[in-house]
Amino acid sequence: MKNKTYFVYIAAYVALLLPSPGRFIFGFILMTELFLLTLTGTLVNSLIRKLEMQEMHSIISVLFILTTTLVLRQVLVITYPETVLTLGYMLYLPAVSLFMIGYLYKDNGSSLKKRLEFNLRSVTFFTIAGLIYSLVRDILGFGTFTFFGAKHQIYQKVIISSDSAGVFSFLATLPGGFMLASICMFVTTYIADKFDKIKKAEA
Repeated sequence: MKNKTYFVYIAAYVALLLPSPGRFIFGFILMTELFLLTLTGTLVNSLIRKLEMQEMHSIISVLFILTTTLVLRQVLVITYPETVLTLGYMLYLPAVSLFMIGYLYKDNGSSLKKRLEFNLRSVTFFTIAGLIYSLVRDILGFGTFTFFGAKHQIYQKVIISSDSAGVFSFLATLPGGFMLASICMFVTTYIADKFDKIKKAEA
């Protein structure tokens, strides 16, 4: 089970974080999308089971995540079109990531409360690590902080000048991003493992 968790986290980091631009705003969008899909998807799957429509589970699930992703994309098109142009196909990655497949749509026969607790705990760990990854890479790798600004524009504040970035600019490259993602993955799985051990000890 632990090895499966590590594999899911590794695949999710490589698929979601490495291809995205190393700016905090883009990481924030992808992590928010993943969190919302996990939360609402868990509720929809519970409703499907309650209505005894398991034979249509796959079709309804796929339609739901695609519709939700398209709605989120359209909201961004209206509010911050630059983010959609930059992310492109990457906006669809959370919907088809191994994280979603491995955690959200498996049928373990447990109650809605337990599924919500398990799925939200897993996605929360990953979301926090993804936000930290994007923030560190934005500040240290590019010397900036980016977020949603006024008049549908991306806000960017220069924190470290290009002359002072030095060795930290390595994080802006693909190998540097992979190294940072590996560190985040290790910390995430380590903390998640500690939480599991504490929960088992309490039980």
